[in-house]
Amino acid sequence: MTSASSSSPTLIYLGAFSAGLAQLYESGRPNANYFAGLAQSLGIAYTSSVIGLNVVVTALICGRIYFASRRYAHVLGIDVGDEYRSATAIIVESALLYTLTGVAYLVSFALDSQTSIFFLSVYVMMTCVAPQMIVLRVISGRAWTRDRAATLTSTGLEFTHTAKSDATVDSDSSLRSPDEERTKNA
Repeated sequence: MTSASSSSPTLIYLGAFSAGLAQLYESGRPNANYFAGLAQSLGIAYTSSVIGLNVVVTALICGRIYFASRRYAHVLGIDVGDEYRSATAIIVESALLYTLTGVAYLVSFALDSQTSIFFLSVYVMMTCVAPQMIVLRVISGRAWTRDRAATLTSTGLEFTHTAKSDATVDSDSSLRSPDEERTKNA
């Protein structure tokens, strides 16, 4: 990663952290109001910084995955490149909900709307749901298809049974010991 691409998120993060601390201090003072005055201005700066950080980091991650997919597609085939592009789609789809609800909250908060509390609640929920959406998509197999996994994990090895077992397998696929086999046949 280049120094420019790693310094931008760091600076945005430090700015968001500073604005968040300042907002916390300002809104926590006696007779202060989170939704008015300097606390509101700091809240707008904080939320804008966090949403901007999310967009920048998501773009950097997706860009890195995209360029890796192009490099690996040339070496390992187009199917491998498609899997990387699928991972990029998962990340964008998950980050999009979080970002859009954040923007809805930011706009309503900046306009001093009563709906800002509702959008704040949804925004906080999306903070938890976005990473879970990534996990759900990966677990459900949409990021990595079963067919693709089967082709990559299949080998030409075949195992044969060389040792004779004392147990036999019945047609109902249950394992029986030699004593149970004798009592069944008797």
